[in-house]
Amino acid sequence: MLRTIIHEPLLQFLFGGALLFFIVGGRGDIGADQNYALTISAHEQQQIIDGWQKQWGRPPSDAEFETSLKATIRNHILAREARRLHLDQDDKILERRLVQKLEYLQEALAMQDTPTDAELTRWFLKNQESYALPSTYSFDQIFFDTDQRQSAQKDAEAALQQIQKGADAYEMGDPFPRSELPNTMTPTYIATTFGEGFAQAIMALADGALADRVLEDGAVKDGDWHGPLTSGIGVHLVKIKHRNSRRIPPLDEVRRQVLADYQYVLRQQVMADYYADMRQRYSVTIERKRP
Repeated sequence: MLRTIIHEPLLQFLFGGALLFFIVGGRGDIGADQNYALTISAHEQQQIIDGWQKQWGRPPSDAEFETSLKATIRNHILAREARRLHLDQDDKILERRLVQKLEYLQEALAMQDTPTDAELTRWFLKNQESYALPSTYSFDQIFFDTDQRQSAQKDAEAALQQIQKGADAYEMGDPFPRSELPNTMTPTYIATTFGEGFAQAIMALADGALADRVLEDGAVKDGDWHGPLTSGIGVHLVKIKHRNSRRIPPLDEVRRQVLADYQYVLRQQVMADYYADMRQRYSVTIERKRP
């Protein structure tokens, strides 16, 4: 009977509460000089109004403001009591949150000064390879579906011979099973869509066999169809239409991204310097190293 009572959840809860009261009440150092004054500043009240405006698109009514103000007071009081009971100690979630707030503060201080054009230009020139735009290619294709044809390769070869004799290329082939292709494609996009071997073949044509036919604006002066090329989808005849070589854009073309990257690196460096300075002030003792 006694064992049953001891394991009763309600009794365990009451016992735990009494124990906590005894521990807290018996510690004269906790709460003896507790400051029970609480001030809700005009700035914090304005934050309540601004938060309501952001969430609901309008300022709060007097009643709504009063309700939010009471909730704020409640949070402050309970948070103080939690700290008085040392509930904030060894709290990893709270620790991470405090670290985040400190990092945000340091980063905000770092962002107070906008870099000059000269500073941004120097940084861009130092890191310009990171902003290089890849080569892009544009081509037409005639697709031969290996799932629908007994020999898509031979059909493509026969179609190419007919095209060279004057047949209309766009009347041949099968519907392409993928979504419509963009006008220009990077090697990565081509490889993802068609396969690495196909992408290499396209680049070999545009950058090799047809390189002397690429005009200044990137257009390819070539009306010939090439192939067959095999992909992970099927077999293709292709006509290269346009090729843009890899290039490094001028700063003005990528200024927004460069500025964002500059500020990101600056924030990281400021925080690293701040931590390094703080670390030197601390003497750290590791009682037991990990075995």
